[in-house]
Amino acid sequence: MTPEGLILDSIMGWLAAKNILAFRMPVGGAKVNAGYMRFGVKGMADILAFPKFTMEDITRIGRERGIRYKVPGILWIEVKTAKGVQSEFQKSFQAQVEAEGHRYILARSIEDVEAALK
Repeated sequence: MTPEGLILDSIMGWLAAKNILAFRMPVGGAKVNAGYMRFGVKGMADILAFPKFTMEDITRIGRERGIRYKVPGILWIEVKTAKGVQSEFQKSFQAQVEAEGHRYILARSIEDVEAALK
């Protein structure tokens, strides 16, 4: 397994242990019968996770103000080694999903994912 693959597996295991729904998003292609099938989108992040983010309700007034609650969110995780860099396709994908209001992080370790969820 590649060093990036080891990081990816550790992040997927950590997300599962935290009961955060997450899916591995492979990109590539495969020979099928007499043809070729592509899957994923070039530049797509490695992991799509659905954590529940803590929000604070600031619309209420009086003593109810400041109520904290959890809301489901979308987090795209691109996994890289310490020296890994995003491709232009990955940067483009990041810009597209962030424009839609999704969160996107570049993770080199579980700690990067933990920090994004705080």
